[in-house]
Amino acid sequence: MDDLLAFEFRCSQADELNSVYNKIIYELPPDAQRRLRAIFSAYIRKYGFYGRFERINNRSIKQIFEEFDESDIPVPIASGGENGMTWALYDAPSSAPQQNLPTSEGDSAVEK
Repeated sequence: MDDLLAFEFRCSQADELNSVYNKIIYELPPDAQRRLRAIFSAYIRKYGFYGRFERINNRSIKQIFEEFDESDIPVPIASGGENGMTWALYDAPSSAPQQNLPTSEGDSAVEK
């Protein structure tokens, strides 16, 4: 297990993180899988896509576990359920880096 906890996420771009995660998650023991899933979920809800990347990339699973703070688990601003389906609404991530966004025409990108 220590070998797996030494695995380090090294991605050149944020969109590579999920594919690396999907390759390693099933190699981990069940408890480590649950912890890593919870951290990935908490980070994306609290910090957004790029914020999660900043907190995960170039870190080992062991480092990720050590650096995770329970205060990073966001609290839903609303939640509910009906007919066996549940939902939770979270506040927007704290910050997102500027990125190229499509224009209203959809054929080009504008630097924001």
